[in-house]
Amino acid sequence: MQDSAQLIKTCCAPNTFIGVTATGSIPFYYYTLNNTGWTTTNVFSNLTPGKHQIIARDEFYCLSDTIDFEVIDKTIPHVDTQRISICQGKRKGDVA
Repeated sequence: MQDSAQLIKTCCAPNTFIGVTATGSIPFYYYTLNNTGWTTTNVFSNLTPGKHQIIARDEFYCLSDTIDFEVIDKTIPHVDTQRISICQGKRKGDVA
């Protein structure tokens, strides 16, 4: 279960995190973010932009469902460039 999260990185809130809690079997629980090793810490902070996964397991290696989530970075400005052609011609009001 997801306890809390700040998954949008902005200038006012630059620190992203997610907190999860496993329940339903025999504690102690271990967690992995993006399959990078197991930890007893259930809060993951300073997340990078992009898609992530968290899996929990108990002492007997029973695995939870995967929690999939995405961190969105709104500190990077979005630039949209368009190129247009303007043909040369008469302007309104020009005399021939």
